[in-house]
Amino acid sequence: MASSNDFGAAARELRESRLVVLLRSATDAIVLSARHSRIVAGAGRVARDWRSLSAVARLRVIALTIAVAAAAHVVLEMLVPRHLAPTVPPLLWVAVGIISAAVAAAARPPSCH
Repeated sequence: MASSNDFGAAARELRESRLVVLLRSATDAIVLSARHSRIVAGAGRVARDWRSLSAVARLRVIALTIAVAAAAHVVLEMLVPRHLAPTVPPLLWVAVGIISAAVAAAARPPSCH
């Protein structure tokens, strides 16, 4: 049976290995970067703002995002030569955009009777 001294020596050897030191340094750098990142802070603010929206406002935001993405898809698809264009017809994206815009326009808060 191995003695506890052998285990301690093996653990010390592992802790001091170049790979472990490199991984620990990389992890520390990533954590420090995330802590001071404007992007991470901005994402946190967006998440807080999103949670503060009502369900109807969230539905409108999602529907409008889909409508804009579908319209952009149609416009970008016009720039691609026909023989290279995706097989999905542009009319489908137009329909998706119209339906999404209709959902955004029709979203109403629930009424209390």
